[in-house]
Amino acid sequence: SRNRKTHVIDLSGHDEWVEVYRDECLELTGDNLTISFDVMPRKLISSCGSFVTKGEWQFGVQQEGKEKLSFYVNTDKAPESVLGKVDPNDFRALMRRAMSAPKNYKYVVTAALPSDWEDNWHHVDAVYDGNRMTLSIDGKELASAEASGNIINAPFPVNIGRNEQTHGQDTRVYICDALMDNVVIADKS
Repeated sequence: SRNRKTHVIDLSGHDEWVEVYRDECLELTGDNLTISFDVMPRKLISSCGSFVTKGEWQFGVQQEGKEKLSFYVNTDKAPESVLGKVDPNDFRALMRRAMSAPKNYKYVVTAALPSDWEDNWHHVDAVYDGNRMTLSIDGKELASAEASGNIINAPFPVNIGRNEQTHGQDTRVYICDALMDNVVIADKS
């Protein structure tokens, strides 16, 4: 039964997390990423909800309140809607755009949580394939958006149950109240 796992990471929300410090296999810089995991969120997860992150400026999956789950990826390429259209024959305009373009753009997709989210096991898949991001819960794609560019490699470790960049010693929230299992971070989509 999915509700009877015995060998899992049990995070109470009180200063407990798993950290993998800057291992070379997790310093992803290409244009493919898959984050997947099984999770049984509990009541306090809505306080913060960091499931799997590599800082705020690389990638992660986090819960937002009681209603949403977000997947974010920071790349080296902003969308055309941010850059604005430029005549390809206007060299000066192209140069101005190149000089003013953001060097780090955060793409985010957000999905509504299922009604049975808390106290039940769910499988989460967050995938970036260089063109698109998708967020799925229990095999059902709930959100997608266009995204492009190579992933920015930020100087933060991967954390399960915390965001290293935002949850320092002065954190006043429950960082992750959940059971987690089968966590995968891969440079494939």
